[in-house]
Amino acid sequence: MYGEYGVKRLGVKGYPDRGVITPHASFLALDALPKDAIKNIRELLTFPLYGEYGFYDSISFPSKRVNTQYLVLDQGMILIPIANYLKKGVIQAYFHKDPVLEKIQELLGQEDFFKN
Repeated sequence: MYGEYGVKRLGVKGYPDRGVITPHASFLALDALPKDAIKNIRELLTFPLYGEYGFYDSISFPSKRVNTQYLVLDQGMILIPIANYLKKGVIQAYFHKDPVLEKIQELLGQEDFFKN
């Protein structure tokens, strides 16, 4: 489901339509579930969700209304996972080479993201 994270009441627009799908989510899944992500991307291409400059922002179901905006944020979240998938983790490798990010990785390793 597509929606803002954090404190919902602070969201600028909010997403009252619960059936909104954004293509970039499938691309972000390429690293973890490549076959499922590719299947999903192919399914998205059966809708009028792709234009001259790439994927549009989102599609709303069940109306199948497409938000035909191109958002730089979306395009980045599509392009980077594609590069990472095709080049076998190249983006993660860049980050892991950075000394500052090495320290952050150590801190992230100590986090328990599933605590209540």
